Amino acid sequence: MIPEDWFPHRRSDGEVVGYIEAVGEEFQPYDLLGRRVGDSCDWLSAEERLDRLDLAWMGEPQRLILQGRAGERRVRILEVTRERLILVDDEFGAAMAAPPAGRALARWEFDLPLEVTMRPL
Repeated sequence: MIPEDWFPHRRSDGEVVGYIEAVGEEFQPYDLLGRRVGDSCDWLSAEERLDRLDLAWMGEPQRLILQGRAGERRVRILEVTRERLILVDDEFGAAMAAPPAGRALARWEFDLPLEVTMRPL
């Protein structure tokens, strides 16, 4: 779960785009998944970094890198809350269409802040 002492940062329309953590006399910005956005800095700079984040990446395919046999998977974000991230398998764009009869798409659920590697495809 994103720690309660991380301040949610909202863009002008009220949508949360990230969080800011007080670190001594500086502030560390994080994206919605709890990943650092640069180094710690002053409050205004942290807000500016988060304001530059575009949420469009959340609708795009992502590359999930897992340890072991699963390796890399093409996924899409299904849900993001302060507590967790839910991803769904997007092999060949399957997440955008109905799965074949009798076959469910693989899903992954991760606690936040995210501790696995996920990158834009």
